[in-house]
This record gives sequence, C-alpha cells and structure tokens, in this order.
Amino acid sequence: FDRSGLQLASGSADTDVVLWDVTAEAGLFRLHGHRDAVTDLCFLDGARARAAPSDVRAGTHLLSCGKDSLIKVWDLQQQA
Repeated sequence: FDRSGLQLASGSADTDVVLWDVTAEAGLFRLHGHRDAVTDLCFLDGARARAAPSDVRAGTHLLSCGKDSLIKVWDLQQQA
C-alpha cells in the first residue's frame, strides 16, 4: 500500500507489476520490464525519497525487484 492507503502495488510470477486503486477496486495500469518473478515492491515515501536522486519525489515512484536480479524505479506519473 502507498502511504495514503488508496493505492496498492502487486507483483507476481507473471513478471508484471500492477498498480491498483483500492477505492475503485480496479487496476490502474500494468508495468512491464522484469524478466522473472517480481519478489518485492516499495513505494517511495518522504524518508526514502530524500536518499534518492533529486528527480525522485515522494509518492511518485515505486521500486520493484525480482528473481531476474533487477531493481527497477518506476515513475508512476509517467504511467498514468
């Protein structure tokens, strides 16, 4: 869940990350890019964003990692 509790990110063996609108109970979009199962997801909150590059702002990015040994930073504003 993101900090507001309104969005949920899920990842699975199908290699996709899905961002969900919890209130509407609907998928907002799918993120493609992993080559193996997605194992962990993390929304960047204020504390994490301060340690990230200057173009990464809190609430706008999601980190994912998977069995493919990749760590991806997704810009959620570019996906909508």
